[in-house]
Amino acid sequence: MEAPENERNQDQSDSGSSLKSLLEGTNKELILLIASFVIMSILAVLIVFFIAGPKSSDPTAKKKADQQKKDETSDGKGAIYIGIPGKFINTSDPDTLRVISVKIDLVLENVKQVTALENKVALEVDRAEIEDLLLTIFSDKLASELQRPEVKDKLRRELEYEIQKIFADSEPKINIKRVLFRKYIIQ
Repeated sequence: MEAPENERNQDQSDSGSSLKSLLEGTNKELILLIASFVIMSILAVLIVFFIAGPKSSDPTAKKKADQQKKDETSDGKGAIYIGIPGKFINTSDPDTLRVISVKIDLVLENVKQVTALENKVALEVDRAEIEDLLLTIFSDKLASELQRPEVKDKLRRELEYEIQKIFADSEPKINIKRVLFRKYIIQ
């Protein structure tokens, strides 16, 4: 009877050693798994932090950062003022009802002029004059004329000249470098 007992003890010791080696391997794998999880978590937090950026509770800091960004982008090409609302204007087509949808942006010399224009007391009057100018110029044209590129360029130059006249007495001086058509749709 001792022989089967010895075999059983040997089987248990063999299975114990294989179980022991299995557990040791599992511990190493478990440690590697936990370490890789920690590293991936740290990387995810860093990526989110860099994408979202630090949050500032100071509202003036955000305004200063926005102003600095505007100043950096103003590299002599001008700064864009987008405060002119879009208009739907009837064309002068006699037989049909045709409409043009127009929205313009003004390219000024620099960001300081955009700020001066935004802070201008009489800005609502200027906007009204610009809207009236758009109505006057576009309502005198036929839809077929407005579709031609050379007419569009001529209208752009005319708008630049006329809008510059509106801002002629502005203090500080506001110089229109260019008029951009943000929307120019004929229906």
